[in-house]
Amino acid sequence: MPALSKATIVAQVFEAFSQVEGFQYSVEELNEFLSQSSFKMTSASQKKTSSDRKVSVYNCYLNDNKDTPIDERREDWKNISSDKESELYLKYQKMADDINASKNLPTKEEKKTMKSDKAKSDKIALQKQIEDLKKQVQNQTKSSEVQPEVKSEPESEPEDEEDEVKFKPKFTGKNPDSATNNYKEWKKNQLNIDTSKSLSRVEYEKGKQEDNFNPKEYDDSCPWFNYIQDNMTVD
Repeated sequence: MPALSKATIVAQVFEAFSQVEGFQYSVEELNEFLSQSSFKMTSASQKKTSSDRKVSVYNCYLNDNKDTPIDERREDWKNISSDKESELYLKYQKMADDINASKNLPTKEEKKTMKSDKAKSDKIALQKQIEDLKKQVQNQTKSSEVQPEVKSEPESEPEDEEDEVKFKPKFTGKNPDSATNNYKEWKKNQLNIDTSKSLSRVEYEKGKQEDNFNPKEYDDSCPWFNYIQDNMTVD
């Protein structure tokens, strides 16, 4: 199963409370309490801005030929990229190098460290918000002289990288390092398609055009780069 979102966790906690015998509040009323609290709901994913991403040679080629239909651009790019010593390819290579140099982007190791630190801090903050929400609901219950038995979850240390694995869905396919498989799993996540289901041909073809997906252009400028490794478990 995918990592649980705040909305999913809240829904599960509210459902558990509503099943306690003698508990007088409905799920709707609990949601009303939530809206009056400091508990913040954030979107499941936030896209990187262009300033956060490395620009590829292919991106520079596409942007420099915006007036040409995408199918023609892809076909032309096959010819250009087949000779990486050609004057035209080196032109777009220099464009990409100049843009990336001006951005002062972090290295892969720095990005990995920042991602790990953010995941840990987010879990700590989420645990605290859940505990605060439970206390608020319990206080509302006590004020109405209804005191159902509610077992609080024990406090725990922030989970390390190995503990995170149990929250990740399992990748059951082959070639987890391929650009195509990483793109498909990323696209399913964008479309809220369960990881156990396949991306339809229509969705795949439509997505390729919308996202400018090209299996030959696969680096950390692509939002699906290493998606399976970072977000799923692999045997």
